[in-house]
Amino acid sequence: MIDFHTHIIFVDGIKNKEKWDKIGKYFIYPNSKYPYGSKPIDEIQVRMNCGQIDQLVILPVDCERTKGEALLTNQEVKTLLGMNNNFIGFASVDPKKESALKDMEDAKAMGLVGLKLDPGLQGFSLDETLDHPMWRLVEQYRWPVVLHVGYSFTPDMSMYASTPKDVEALAIKYPKINFVMAHMAFPWVMEAALLAIKFPNIYMDTSMAYFDNPNAYAAFIHEKIISPSILEKSIREKIIFGSNYPRVRMESMKAAIEKWPVSDKAKRYLFNDNAQRLLNGAYGG
Repeated sequence: MIDFHTHIIFVDGIKNKEKWDKIGKYFIYPNSKYPYGSKPIDEIQVRMNCGQIDQLVILPVDCERTKGEALLTNQEVKTLLGMNNNFIGFASVDPKKESALKDMEDAKAMGLVGLKLDPGLQGFSLDETLDHPMWRLVEQYRWPVVLHVGYSFTPDMSMYASTPKDVEALAIKYPKINFVMAHMAFPWVMEAALLAIKFPNIYMDTSMAYFDNPNAYAAFIHEKIISPSILEKSIREKIIFGSNYPRVRMESMKAAIEKWPVSDKAKRYLFNDNAQRLLNGAYGG
């Protein structure tokens, strides 16, 4: 059981309070005056135990250029990996930085095993990166790539910085790279599903798109957008569980997705097998 979409932030031993407060303002509740503190790392394992989640993927975002402080740096992800053997670390680079390729090489040397990009938060459009040399390194490293696609509450961030159309172009040009559209590309969920059906190297994750509550959101997806039949027969090998913790509690999101009216076999793919396949570097599904 793997949670493929978490941001392990607001924990002790990673950043000081001032930096966590800055991140809280741009990533969680922009208008809130609530002071963000930090909590013991052991709380994460407690939540994992509660949700019967064996491992989780930590996704950083290098938005230092645009926000003044990275959500997590690659080095901070490495530090987190040393705190819990059940953590899996991805890297993030800023394609607009001259150091992007060196940052990727360093991340590989640290033992990080995937790439996370959030174009809106990082201040670029995904379509600008089609010919970026970083993709050849990703291909060489056999890294899966998690892309924020679609809506975000982050101020001054365009939801059109990364769309299913952009992911399709990347998937065509780089067929040996597996791309995961985070948040089911909400609101373009059906478009994302169709791309996942068509392209062997396109996946989608279930991480919640920031409204209502996990149960209502999960029900909305299968009742209004993607039928249980499509989930069961067409994309069960192309959809991956992700919670978007801490914006959504991982144990709550898992409980909500478990209610989807699909077979145990489909749930096994969703909660474990699909993620394992990507982490094992299996190209094109």
